[in-house]
Amino acid sequence: MKILDCDFPEQLLYDVENNVWAELEGETARVGVNAMLGWLSGGITSVTFKERGESVSRGRSLGAIEGPRHFDVVRSPLTGEILEYNGAVKERPMLLNRDPYRAGWFAKVRPLRLLEEAKFLKDVSSAKEE
Repeated sequence: MKILDCDFPEQLLYDVENNVWAELEGETARVGVNAMLGWLSGGITSVTFKERGESVSRGRSLGAIEGPRHFDVVRSPLTGEILEYNGAVKERPMLLNRDPYRAGWFAKVRPLRLLEEAKFLKDVSSAKEE
């Protein structure tokens, strides 16, 4: 689905407030920035990550992105343990702009409070209404 000329795949869940998405994969969640945040940056030129193995609360920082027009914190859509980062986006930050939902994913998190926090994740139709 397109919203304001940005793609939002229907199979993902969105944390609208924080401009991030999540895809549940068994006991992990693959997360990333949505196309809108990539557009705001004007082309992401650098990425920083927090440490793997750290705990992160929903809405707290997984890392940061920076572009010529915008700097932003990438916030976790779920409380959990940071399992992995996408090294490809560290080497090629523009993946977050060019392919934010596949090759440009940001991190993998092991959710610890999924049942309690699922209400904050919206399917694309619900996200569009917000």
